[in-house]
Amino acid sequence: MCRVAATIRHGHEPASILVGRLQGSARQNHLTRAIQEYGRLAKTVSILRYLHDEHHRRRIHGQLNKGESIHALRKDIFFANQGEIRRPDPEDQDVIGECLTLITNAVIAWNTTYIAHAIDQISPNIEQRHIARIPPASHTHINFYGRYDFTTPRPPLNGAHRPLRVKHDRIISAI
Repeated sequence: MCRVAATIRHGHEPASILVGRLQGSARQNHLTRAIQEYGRLAKTVSILRYLHDEHHRRRIHGQLNKGESIHALRKDIFFANQGEIRRPDPEDQDVIGECLTLITNAVIAWNTTYIAHAIDQISPNIEQRHIARIPPASHTHINFYGRYDFTTPRPPLNGAHRPLRVKHDRIISAI
């Protein structure tokens, strides 16, 4: 197992080819079985740590929630055709996927900018652990359907932010 790890680490053979060769043999040799058992052992240790350590469990759930919020944002952005890409051409599929990624990144960048602006206005001394829990993929303030109005009574100057909307001492959004 150490020789296999060294081979992969030093780049003599890619891991995908090595695993394919080990899995592709007619009968499993001792090395394949040892690697599988080692994988099971690592998985068991990970599961036991997850069950035992509450802080670790909360951190994993926080990361899963961030991932799920990004998936929900992408799903809400890509609502046409029930979220299915129906173009047979792979190049068209790539363009659609890249556009979806671009719009998703634009929403996250917008949110991050205005979250930082709101934090500066509310309380510049807010603790970092609270800031880390604010989801950058929040999208309840986005109108995905209907009419859009891109005019503003007075556009902000270069580098300036739009004024935040405040309702009962709570910031609602920047749009």
